[in-house]
Amino acid sequence: MQSSNNAAAGKEQENSNNMFNLLNDSNITPLPPPSAPPMIDEETPSPVYNKPSEYSSAAPNQDLDAGVGTTNGLVTVMDPSQQRGGSSKRQRCQMYGVIGLGLAVIVLSIVVGSLIARAVGSWKTADATVVQVSDIKVNEYDYCKEDDVRPLDTGETPKCELMYVCSFDFRYRFTVDNDVFFGSSTEKSDYEEVDCYDDMLIEQEFFANSEEPIEIYYKHKDPSDNDYDEQIDGKTAGGFVIIVGVLAGVSMIIFGVSMLCCGRCCCIE
Repeated sequence: MQSSNNAAAGKEQENSNNMFNLLNDSNITPLPPPSAPPMIDEETPSPVYNKPSEYSSAAPNQDLDAGVGTTNGLVTVMDPSQQRGGSSKRQRCQMYGVIGLGLAVIVLSIVVGSLIARAVGSWKTADATVVQVSDIKVNEYDYCKEDDVRPLDTGETPKCELMYVCSFDFRYRFTVDNDVFFGSSTEKSDYEEVDCYDDMLIEQEFFANSEEPIEIYYKHKDPSDNDYDEQIDGKTAGGFVIIVGVLAGVSMIIFGVSMLCCGRCCCIE
């Protein structure tokens, strides 16, 4: 029993010596120390750009699309006060243009009206007496449409529709400032589908036998220039053009001045 214990103690002593020699052996390469866990790079924060006041953010409830522009990729928002100032200046320029246009319309209407009055001349009326009446003439026409009418020769057959026109000439006499003047004119019918001779004969007899004077028109400066048909008086026509132009120009000026005084334009919401 004693010998067994000694044998076990010797075996344990031998194992301890072997372990000590193994640790002190220089030929054994030591194990590297355990490596540290990999480092995780944290995201570098981007620099904060402090925008100047002129690039300040839009005010609350402001449409971000309004006044937004880009410069080299940078989005800028215009100051609303600057937008309103530019719009107001543009509207004022437009109203000044309206006022100038109104003045131009007034001047132009006066010039055109004066030219019309001078070119047409002044016409007056006078009572005239018919002194001669010609025979009635009946002319035949080939009537296809309003702008396609051709006179027919005697015995010619029309291609479209046969129409008649009856007419007669007459001569009249009138007095202006104790001076006697003469004139002539023609009375004719419209295009008729039937012979118009009988109807025109009634008018011819009226001109030839009537004791009533007829009204004619003559130019004030030259009574020899006269006509039986009604003429437009140059002063009346020119005055009408001037009145219309002046009213239109004054209306434009009043509109422009009123918009400038109110400080707003009708197109501003």
